[in-house]
Amino acid sequence: MARRGIAAAPLVCCGFGAAMAVATMLAVVVPGIAHAQMLKCEFRILQPSDERRLVASVRPSLPPGLETFVTHPCRNGTSARAGIVTEHVKESNGVLHWWELTCRRDAEDWKCDPAEFKQFINTPLLFRGRPRQVAISFGKDTTLSQARQLSLEAINLYVDPASLVRSCSTDVIESRWAVIRARDKLPPPKKPIHVEVSVDTDTNSVMLNDINVEIRLPRDNGKVSNPTTACFNEFVVVS
Repeated sequence: MARRGIAAAPLVCCGFGAAMAVATMLAVVVPGIAHAQMLKCEFRILQPSDERRLVASVRPSLPPGLETFVTHPCRNGTSARAGIVTEHVKESNGVLHWWELTCRRDAEDWKCDPAEFKQFINTPLLFRGRPRQVAISFGKDTTLSQARQLSLEAINLYVDPASLVRSCSTDVIESRWAVIRARDKLPPPKKPIHVEVSVDTDTNSVMLNDINVEIRLPRDNGKVSNPTTACFNEFVVVS
């Protein structure tokens, strides 16, 4: 069943409304809910029949029995775009997981990207002797241990005044790293730091979402990250 409103949920899972409540209480953003894509739209709602066709088209791509929600619908003329997010299931270790995908249609049939398995946790980490809450988003191939460790390494690099990190586009360590850190500060201590972690064969990536800086941590022998060979990418958000 697809819904747009608030869903009741048992203790082991969080429906859309329950996940929003968790996000509000923890003062964090749960990806797939609040990170709606801001598109230019004539209408931000689907016709009921169109929504039913959308939900029917994604059912084969998702595990059975999960409640689904239509998110950020957008209609322009005869075309439309929308997202699908499943209910958020809470595991015993505190991790929330769910599935999400983006769909679009022209005049008739909905076509969707492959469903992505998402994970999220709001967890305390120790930086320079002080605990900080970190809201970590990570994917199917990343363990909680990896997500925590990589977040710790990347944030430590960013806050360490002695760190020297080169741009990923050059082998030369330049002053840009110092300029970015002086200009773009992480959230204050009472607010969580938002990061997105991904693990690849050769490189681990940690996106510091609050400041749009990615730190890449190459892996030694394909096993562990190596902070001494890290590099960074700076992203400019165009509104």
